[in-house]
Amino acid sequence: MWERSRTRQLLVGLVALKVLGLVLLFDWSQRAVDVFDLPKSLFSRSVEWVIAGVLIVTALRWGPAIIPRSRIHFVVLLMVVVYVVTSITGEDRYIAAFGARGRYLGLTFLVDMVVLYLAVAVSFRGVRDWAVLAIVTSVALIASGAYAWAQFLRVDPLAWRDASQGRPFSTIGNNNTYGHFLSVVLGLTVGTVILYRGSHALLVRAIAAALAIAVISTATVVASRGTALAIVVVALLVPTLALHQFGHTRRNVAISAVGLAGAGAMIALIVLATPLGARLQATLQGIDTRDRILIYQGSLAAFSERPLLGFGPDNLGVAWPRFRPAEMAALLLGQDISNNSAHDWALQAAATTGLIGLIASCLLVGVTFVSLARSTISRRPGTVPSLLMLVAGGYWAHALVSVGTAGVDWVPWFVLGGAVGLSGSGGAGRAGQRVAPLLLVVLGGVVVVGSLSGVRAFQANREAFAARSASDRRQGDVAVPNALAAISLDDGRADYWNELGRAYYVSASWAKAVTAFEGSVRRAPWDSTYRSNLARSLTQLALAGDGSKGGADSAISVARDAVETDPNNPSPRVALAEIASALGKPESALDAIVGALRLYKGDPRYDSIAASAANRATDLNAARRALDEALSFKESAVLRVALGNVALRQGDRAAALTNAKRALQLEPNNAEARALLQAAS
Repeated sequence: MWERSRTRQLLVGLVALKVLGLVLLFDWSQRAVDVFDLPKSLFSRSVEWVIAGVLIVTALRWGPAIIPRSRIHFVVLLMVVVYVVTSITGEDRYIAAFGARGRYLGLTFLVDMVVLYLAVAVSFRGVRDWAVLAIVTSVALIASGAYAWAQFLRVDPLAWRDASQGRPFSTIGNNNTYGHFLSVVLGLTVGTVILYRGSHALLVRAIAAALAIAVISTATVVASRGTALAIVVVALLVPTLALHQFGHTRRNVAISAVGLAGAGAMIALIVLATPLGARLQATLQGIDTRDRILIYQGSLAAFSERPLLGFGPDNLGVAWPRFRPAEMAALLLGQDISNNSAHDWALQAAATTGLIGLIASCLLVGVTFVSLARSTISRRPGTVPSLLMLVAGGYWAHALVSVGTAGVDWVPWFVLGGAVGLSGSGGAGRAGQRVAPLLLVVLGGVVVVGSLSGVRAFQANREAFAARSASDRRQGDVAVPNALAAISLDDGRADYWNELGRAYYVSASWAKAVTAFEGSVRRAPWDSTYRSNLARSLTQLALAGDGSKGGADSAISVARDAVETDPNNPSPRVALAEIASALGKPESALDAIVGALRLYKGDPRYDSIAASAANRATDLNAARRALDEALSFKESAVLRVALGNVALRQGDRAAALTNAKRALQLEPNNAEARALLQAAS
């Protein structure tokens, strides 16, 4: 019988292994560009091939009826169809298929999750199966929690490139997404304490209580604001589920009321006395919220641009330069930081898969809770569906304000598979039948090849990191072979072509750098960084006297394309200013840097670039207008001196004198202002 078969137990073990790897696995050597999400994704997909192979053997031996009948399958099929269609129509099909770098949540991830969903629906049949998962989750929680506290206490044994201090990111790789994982296990641990009445109940509940305390304590220092939403949802769901399971007696109602009061007191304590509370108070005061609001605005604008099918799975980063609000530049302190998440699961679905994807996602959420609610009602006791409902509640509540990640986004698919297994009819299958040995050999070969297919992608990522590190050290002879190796393993990633371009650039191989950067621009025409890098290489080629690629005009044109590609990002404007200045076009340089100042006023380097361009300008009227505009955004001694010098060159001593005096008011010891004052007097 299927229920007692070793194949079913193997599936349970593979699912547990997959979950453990998704939570704990990362590249501790830090020799890859993507230390966390790529290893998790590739490991998950390796296990996916094994699970898929076992599922095929299962269907051949016990029949397709082994899969429980459920209407949920139609919702899952709808989601698959949506992803396939939107991948075909997506802005960047490569990203739609494999996901954006650092996320990897494209079509291949969805296929991986559908396989996980089927495996759970088919194999998780009894309490022991769920106990295995509970044990694995506890191990993952304890290990990741211990590492999180090591980071918080600054005793992390790993020296991270980004120092592991402040808010811990643990084994997930980001403090907000690690907080999302804690939100998931919060409901599981608290629910077990309140609802579990099975074998060894006292021991299980005691362990769960200790874990719940650990989860809450860790969440307060991780300080992800989405955890507050999860706490509220869990606090409301637990007493509701407890009253259903144990009866609406007066005593139980009283206990539930006391529990709610205790939860309220705990929330108040968190708000008043923890780092999470400090973030929540700042949020209520409007601090550190403007960036999130702008991200929502940009995501809504992307949705309104392509409302039906969106930009493609995991393609928000592709659309972002087009819809980035201008105010983001100041909030990011002028840094060239892109964004590939709407920080809200509904907005993410809408922007990337359009209205049809949003509807499918909402249906997925709805059928999950409806199915689990029915299982809770029909089962006595309904502990497992109740716990799954708490897990889903914590996940979806936190996902309202969080980004997606492979380390956490497996949760809804696991829960959905559990819902099918608990509520679906059928699933017994026929008596086991022999599968042809030759077929098993062929299938095994396919599984092995498929499982190892991710090795190339991971090695490519490591080669790209080696190339980046060597280029940063100006070691082009080392960087070029590494970058070429990365491209030979995975030539679809624009970032790897960019690393090849950088390697050639530091080697002063300008023509080869141009060709490499052209490759990155072809693969990611939406990324202004690649266009700016191409423009810089064209500049060097032109300065070397090689006009084969269009000379100075081509460099300026490409740099302007970069600005048009990402108009609210100051970085391509700065690049244009530097390129125009190097090519002897100071007026163009001045216009570009004034545009950067309009977006961000906090970088004094912009003032120096503007002053240098103004000092070499030949169209003095245009230079004066540009500096007047710059001073309307930001007043500095450097800009005042530059304007005074232009005025002096025009013979306007009064204006020069006025600007010199104002510059000295701003910086009394400014030598250039004193020289201007003397020249204008």
